[in-house]
Amino acid sequence: MSNVVVHAYGEEPGTVDVVVERSETELVVSVVDGGRGMREFELLGDLGYGLKIIAKLSKRYVISSAPTSGTRVRMIFSLDASR
Repeated sequence: MSNVVVHAYGEEPGTVDVVVERSETELVVSVVDGGRGMREFELLGDLGYGLKIIAKLSKRYVISSAPTSGTRVRMIFSLDASR
């Protein structure tokens, strides 16, 4: 969420959607904005602190982005079925 605030829209107002889905084994959280998108070197380069935390805590994550079409970060977390 903070990356959307800092990077997605610059000085312009914008929106962010958060979608949470749960199954028996996974929790999926998607953060979606309609901002400027991430440039290729941002997707391939060094991850910022937020994305490093996501990489460490999630089972996997996917970033999809296109110029002027925004960015979607989809994070998949494993759930312990015994809880």
